[in-house]
This record gives sequence, C-alpha cells and structure tokens, in this order.
Amino acid sequence: MDIEGSELRAIAGGKKTMREYTPTCSIATEHTDDLFANAAAVIDAMKAIDSRYHYVCTEAHGYVSPSRGDVLTPYALLFLLNQ
Repeated sequence: MDIEGSELRAIAGGKKTMREYTPTCSIATEHTDDLFANAAAVIDAMKAIDSRYHYVCTEAHGYVSPSRGDVLTPYALLFLLNQ
C-alpha cells in the first residue's frame, strides 16, 4: 500500500477484513509531516488489529523528525503474521 499519507485511514477502513483474513501487508509510510511518527502509528494500528503481526523494515533513511530529531526512519514496512 502506497497511498501518500492515508495509511492510517486505510488500515482503519480495512480492520474487519484484516482481522478475518490476516493478510501480509507492505505499507509505505513516507508521505506525512512527521515520517517517524507516522511509521510508529502504522505499526501500532497493525498491532491493534492483531497482536501477532510483526514487521520488517524494508526501506529506511536518515531523517530529522519533528517529534524525535535525527533518526533512522522506516519508509516501508512489511507486516507478517506470527503463526
């Protein structure tokens, strides 16, 4: 999913389907005012759907986050389900 900053809305809208089918999801998180905060919020949203989800960062870059300062920030996350 690469939807230019609307990740949290898409996750919220797909919550019922995601709980039922627990798909593997690849989510780009790099199009918001605070990239680090958005990545953290996406992780929290996916874990709230099913705590068995774990993630792998498939792309990260150095970034100056308004909320955290200089950080290595996920730009793409792959969510997989622990069985």
